Amino acid sequence: MINAQDQQSSPQMMTRPQPDSVLWGAVLLAFIILAGLSVARYQGYNTGMYDLGNMSQAIWSVTQGQPLLYSRPEGFAASRLAGHVELGYMAIAPLYALWPDPRVLLIVQAGLFAFGAVGAYRLTLRRTESRFAARCIALIYLFYPTALTSVLFDFHADTLVLPLLMLALDALDERAWRRYALLIVLALSLKFYVAIAVAGIGFVAFTWGGQRRVGTITIVLALAYGAFAFFVIRPLFAETHVGGVAKITTRYTSSYLGAVGE
Repeated sequence: MINAQDQQSSPQMMTRPQPDSVLWGAVLLAFIILAGLSVARYQGYNTGMYDLGNMSQAIWSVTQGQPLLYSRPEGFAASRLAGHVELGYMAIAPLYALWPDPRVLLIVQAGLFAFGAVGAYRLTLRRTESRFAARCIALIYLFYPTALTSVLFDFHADTLVLPLLMLALDALDERAWRRYALLIVLALSLKFYVAIAVAGIGFVAFTWGGQRRVGTITIVLALAYGAFAFFVIRPLFAETHVGGVAKITTRYTSSYLGAVGE
């Protein structure tokens, strides 16, 4: 339950922004550009196994009743649940069943990213009461170079997490708890280490946001899920015939942290 302090909302927070043609025009334009360029890159044979090939195969496997399996270069099938624990990909499987084509993933990624600008716009408008400022922040979000590079480089769960967390921050600021909870759960389901970012959101809510209860729940949920995903789900789906948990953990840490000790 949320306490009385958490339920209080200022008139500013309760104000619903009016439709803004500039915002939606920018969102639509960004989606068309990013989806078009992503599909063109695919059709021009400029994508590879890492990572569009892996993700499309893994998500297709769900439609066949398999746990996000994809082919490793070493010659065996592995599950995405044994690495990043990308449970959220299963939510895309029904759409992939209707159109089993890697391009659907690129279009979904571009569309979700573009929609994240709505969260940036709403949050800024609520805090500044300036439509001009809200438009500027939304445009910065949409055309931030690092984000654009991520959207245009194949298909990754990290790119999907970005708009989800942006929309979650808007829901947190608006105190729309059900929407906030749903977005946080979706973000966590896409990669186990997203738990660190979510815990950070909870820490900010607890420390500076005046939402101690919500902040505490967010931190506990994030850390508990992160630990469960890493220490329970990953071992369950590790490929036993190539060394099991120890082998996949060593390969995982060396791939992402190997340069730390160099």
